[in-house]
Amino acid sequence: MTITCKKLNIHPALQEIVSCMVLTEATFPDDTAHRFCFHPPTPQTGICFHINSFISVKKQHQDAFEVQPQTVLVGPQITPVTINIGQNYKAIRLGFHPGGLYRLLGTDLGQLTDTSTNAEAVFGAEMRTINQQLNEADNDQALAKVIETFLLKKICSATIALPFDAAMMELVRQDGNLSMKAAADLSCLSLRQFQRQSHSRIGMSPKMFARIARFSKAYRLHEKLPQLTWTQIAHECGYSEQMQLIADVKKFAGSNPKKIEKAIALSAFKMQANLVL
Repeated sequence: MTITCKKLNIHPALQEIVSCMVLTEATFPDDTAHRFCFHPPTPQTGICFHINSFISVKKQHQDAFEVQPQTVLVGPQITPVTINIGQNYKAIRLGFHPGGLYRLLGTDLGQLTDTSTNAEAVFGAEMRTINQQLNEADNDQALAKVIETFLLKKICSATIALPFDAAMMELVRQDGNLSMKAAADLSCLSLRQFQRQSHSRIGMSPKMFARIARFSKAYRLHEKLPQLTWTQIAHECGYSEQMQLIADVKKFAGSNPKKIEKAIALSAFKMQANLVL
């Protein structure tokens, strides 16, 4: 089994909405190999471009995996999923800053919460052309150029940035450890206005978003440094006590920390250890 992850350069004009563009490639020795990856929610929305490959996803409490479209628009996530990747997996994950996907689509993100949408249903024939160009690209630079050209065209009609977006980016930078009043003040809004904009531009309440941001830091830390105890992780991520972290693990990962450790150990590879927010 071989796995590589590579961060691709982001055009300066896109950096206000795009957080990261990561190319992941994985090859398994045979078609019967274990290829499941556990994936709890993160505070990042995105678009996943699968290049000459497809994945299937099983949501929490579902019995069966569902084959996903070639390019998936990933809305705000609250519940975990398990991903089954192909024997030869190649994909580019485009991650957006808070508010970035809203600015690109102009759509209430509350409608996209806990969904993965076929990007062709949103962007139409243009996305079919993009998929064809990605399948035909013969190097990493060509792949990045296809996506970059697509986004540079789209950003021309994107809605303007608001102080709210900067406030939510600061909340992510602080791993959710920012009071709602402080975040609302940064957004130049009353607390009620701040909450209302969060549901529209982020797809959930600001408190829920902050919880996911802090949990995501804890989960990624465990993937990256499994030798750390959950007590050490709780302290590092700003939890006042370990029970708060355990409560978030149960809510966002669907189980207790011991079972999550097992799920991570069984994963084909750690999809979030090097996630860029």
